[in-house]
Amino acid sequence: MHRPGHIDHYIDPNGILFTRVSGDVEESMLDELRQFVHDQAHEVRVLDTAMGPKLRGIMDLSKIRAYHPDTLKIMIDYCIEVKDYFEKAATFGATGLVAQAQKYVLGKARWNNVRSFETEAEAVAWVREPDTALTNS
Repeated sequence: MHRPGHIDHYIDPNGILFTRVSGDVEESMLDELRQFVHDQAHEVRVLDTAMGPKLRGIMDLSKIRAYHPDTLKIMIDYCIEVKDYFEKAATFGATGLVAQAQKYVLGKARWNNVRSFETEAEAVAWVREPDTALTNS
């Protein structure tokens, strides 16, 4: 049995914006998701001003197994709005339909400096690498 998820985010000690979705994105969660992406887009702009020209981010998708179809449009719009603020970003844990949806969302948003990983450790290591990692991957 799947349970509706919740979204949390924080900035880790290395200045990386870390977002976790803990559970499925069901219809009952869409309003929370819309509010979250609106608030986080604002925070990204504030962080960009405070921390410098480009941010780094990680999104944990490991707890999502199902999502409402409206999630895709919400996430495409969010990615389009924030992608230029990120130097690089990573996701981890997406499997099955969630991994396919992630590829679709990032493709529609034309967000190219995002990499997907199986584990959190791999995602964190890549995000912490120097900028040259973007051209060597």
